[in-house]
Amino acid sequence: MLFASSPSGATSPRRFLARRALPVVVAAATVPLALAAPAAYAATSTWHVTTTADTAFKTTADVALRTAAGTTLFTCAGAGQYGWVPALTSTAATPVVVKTNNVVGTCADSQGTRSSFFGGTPAFGTIGYTATGYNATTGTTALTAANTDGIPITVAFSTPGCQINLNKLAATYTNSSHTLKLTSGTVSSVTAGCFGGTVKAGDTLTLTGDFKLDPAVTITRTTT
Repeated sequence: MLFASSPSGATSPRRFLARRALPVVVAAATVPLALAAPAAYAATSTWHVTTTADTAFKTTADVALRTAAGTTLFTCAGAGQYGWVPALTSTAATPVVVKTNNVVGTCADSQGTRSSFFGGTPAFGTIGYTATGYNATTGTTALTAANTDGIPITVAFSTPGCQINLNKLAATYTNSSHTLKLTSGTVSSVTAGCFGGTVKAGDTLTLTGDFKLDPAVTITRTTT
């Protein structure tokens, strides 16, 4: 049998196809290399709460509740707050850093009627101050306080005919002054007609009171 030979210098069909296929193989081999990337690691924040002695505290402050517009509703001279601050190291995003089991005070409403300020008692549950943010420059922690025992009321301002219940508080804690500072409260319920109906459920009211914790407490957050 005779076989036809290719002319001198001509490329055989088999060698021609091999040459064309080679770049495709090389290109395919580079794809996995393009997908490879360094592994990413999320930053971890750790809260630290340290105390110098017994973690229990008893402290007093003048407390006032006002509308957002600045109208005074209640004032309480020398209201007390009692609780404890457990030593803590936590990677939780928002740990409870201060616990209050009693806030109480004798107050007066805007008309001078004797009233009371109370919360955190066994009947109204423990108030937990949750750390939500930290300013390392000022050493100040942003706090949100709410009832931790599943009971609706956190604190209440009350007269015989009018009661405002707050179910969430906003506060700060500053390391240098050891001060737990109340800043606002959210109304969960209010007696009908209280203050002429100007205060409603869902309102955010201004709540002030600078409670100095003793022994000293330091709250910090580090990120690695």
